[in-house]
Amino acid sequence: MSDDQKTVLIAESDSRVLDALASQFKKRGMLTITAEDGFDAYTRACKESPDFLIAEINIPLVNGYRLSKLLKGDERYRHLIIILMTTKIINKSEEMYQASEANDIIQKP
Repeated sequence: MSDDQKTVLIAESDSRVLDALASQFKKRGMLTITAEDGFDAYTRACKESPDFLIAEINIPLVNGYRLSKLLKGDERYRHLIIILMTTKIINKSEEMYQASEANDIIQKP
């Protein structure tokens, strides 16, 4: 692994989507870390300090909004770029999204 290799943490409860996303990031030369629930994603983010976090909003235990808020509220992880994913129609003015402090929200592939 080179020093400039970027790391992405993908938090997704659907194993097919998780594997597909991980594969796409690996093809682009990124180191991938995966988590199937929000609690695991939070502990892995704190332990492994990824450059990016991509999280499904409806992941179990700690949802994507809360996960983003927990990390963005901690000075150590404030720099982390967080992208939330949803199957719903995207509304960036939604209160939950605004409160999460995520960098962006996208429609789930």
